[in-house]
Amino acid sequence: MLEKFAINLDGMASTFNTTTDLLTIGRNPEAMAKAAARVYEMGGGVVIVDGEEIILEIPLQLTGMMTTDPSFDKAVEFNDKLLSALQARGFPFHDILYTLLFLTCDFLPGLRLVPFGLYEVKTDKILVPSIPMTYLSNEIKA
Repeated sequence: MLEKFAINLDGMASTFNTTTDLLTIGRNPEAMAKAAARVYEMGGGVVIVDGEEIILEIPLQLTGMMTTDPSFDKAVEFNDKLLSALQARGFPFHDILYTLLFLTCDFLPGLRLVPFGLYEVKTDKILVPSIPMTYLSNEIKA
């Protein structure tokens, strides 16, 4: 559904968005479920999974949006690592943080990703409902 986001991204989950709900993106349902389960375990953040391997973890325990590390340099490092990992997987833009924020903004016109699925703001309709991934995360933990 997301064209040109990061065409080689197996799975990513993030609470860094305007709703602070869990946003899961990718082309591999198992990798997406693994990323989502890990973000949940961390209490918020961003996780990227390639195949079965977690390749990036950014803990954001403070409301799912902020690091508890007091160092500004650490926040910059997290941003740089996230952007680099996604660009290596085909993300064509230069600012991943605003992209993650705007994907879920249900107050902007157009298509948005919300907890209920793909949402058409102008018509107030869910075009493609979200699907529960609990069965996948249970299989991964087994």
